[in-house]
Amino acid sequence: MENILLVGAHYDDIELGCGGTAARLVAEGKKVYKLILTDNFVRESTFNKYTAPETSVQDSKKACEILGIQEVTEFTKVPNCTLMYSTELMQRVESVVLKYNIDTVFMHSENDMNHDHVEAAKICKVASRHVANLYTYRSNIYITEVQFVPKVFWDISEFYQKKEEALAAYGIEHQRSMADGKNKLFEDILYQNKIWGYAIDTMYAEGFEVIKEVH
Repeated sequence: MENILLVGAHYDDIELGCGGTAARLVAEGKKVYKLILTDNFVRESTFNKYTAPETSVQDSKKACEILGIQEVTEFTKVPNCTLMYSTELMQRVESVVLKYNIDTVFMHSENDMNHDHVEAAKICKVASRHVANLYTYRSNIYITEVQFVPKVFWDISEFYQKKEEALAAYGIEHQRSMADGKNKLFEDILYQNKIWGYAIDTMYAEGFEVIKEVH
């Protein structure tokens, strides 16, 4: 596990699902890359939501600097959060895997209610078919027919603060659900890290499902 690719549909998915693990891998001397598939543009007048791609790019850059990871910027993003599996898009992701000699991929779980997350998982699973290690993460909390059940846990106790700081790099456009002045999604994910930490007898942990793992 030397060259790791973290793939997300949207700019804050990586920080939510595996931000602590990313920081830990960097501290261990690994090369860690972040690939985002959409431009993150959202305009939902009904729910008063608006996310500008330019702001997301700036926020993501700050988050990457905090975690110590490198963003793949040459990838042409899918506009307007309309991700759909296609051979062309899958091969573009595969070209990133080949270019950076990737041996490990962290990607979305297919057991998700977010359309972009599900399509990103389909794309990544095929694009990573020759990669040795393939893990899936969860960057939200939904009830689905098949629940996300992690079997591998990474102790992120020493890197929890970096994850918090990386999430805090995202501005008001990413405040999708507020409670008591805080981003409820961010807070709930961080609380989940605390619960998983308790489960493995440490302070904080991130959990992953495993598609394949080579020792």
